[in-house]
Amino acid sequence: MSNFVIAIAVFLITVIGALFAIPYFVDWNGYRSVFEEEATRLLGREVRVGGAVNLHLLPSPYFRLEKVRIADTSVNLQEPFFRTDSLTVKLAIPPIIRGVVEANEIELQRPVLRLALDSGDGWNWQGFSQALGKAAYLPANVALTSVKIADGVLAVHGPDGAERTRFEGFNGEFSAPALDGPYRLRGTFGRAGAEREFRINTARPEADGSVRFKAVLRAADGASTYSLDARLADIMGKPRIEGDLSARLPISGLWQAPPAGQLRPCPTRAKPRSTSEPPFAPIRRARPSQTSPWHSSRTGDPSSSPANCRPSGGMSSRWR
Repeated sequence: MSNFVIAIAVFLITVIGALFAIPYFVDWNGYRSVFEEEATRLLGREVRVGGAVNLHLLPSPYFRLEKVRIADTSVNLQEPFFRTDSLTVKLAIPPIIRGVVEANEIELQRPVLRLALDSGDGWNWQGFSQALGKAAYLPANVALTSVKIADGVLAVHGPDGAERTRFEGFNGEFSAPALDGPYRLRGTFGRAGAEREFRINTARPEADGSVRFKAVLRAADGASTYSLDARLADIMGKPRIEGDLSARLPISGLWQAPPAGQLRPCPTRAKPRSTSEPPFAPIRRARPSQTSPWHSSRTGDPSSSPANCRPSGGMSSRWR
């Protein structure tokens, strides 16, 4: 994760340096190839700016690049690794005087990020590590105060290049006080009227490169909440997640209450165990793993209770 953030920051800082080294009155579009060549050299991937290049120094410095594309190195993926309709960066002047590059605000309009798995179980972002290792200069003292994402898309592709899943309608904000974290991302995704709210907070990467994080997802109904407190390990190898998954789910309304005065205890019976998934997918505590399927069980037998009785019992599930 940190290598990917540093790669994007290197691209931004390269563009910023080039912009401030050229007089204000020149035609910025004539220097598009300079930005593309330098960014391509640093990232190790082809970078193209297909639209206009604009810079304004007053009253506060900011620049905008349109139709930015970062190519993918996967043989089977024909689409770019990253593209955005426009990239706008607003800089803070006082930190620049102190030698610190601080982006007050970065705006990405309709960005699309494509993550692809190859035949060796590697991911297409892992090539940034090798490219950054060869870079003669990496920026320091860089803070990303606010990176705003508008109408973004995250697509995941398989080894054959086919799209396996897609998340649309991302609207959120990313921030990091330094390139090595900690990172914070919050926002919503989904179609209008069915948005899901999410929050992701990480710690700084550990010595072995793993990252502790906590992610919270709130469903569109506002009543269901999922929380994952975990550790992301081997990011540049075969990434895996180890941690605890929990959820709070509403179960009211699943059984219709009978008229008052007709409630009576359910008949006593043994507590059978079933591997069938309940319709409301109860989750108390879970431990995710890459190799095993989801297993669930429940005690009590509310579904087979006689009419007009009070169902009772316990439910649990685990991911092992």
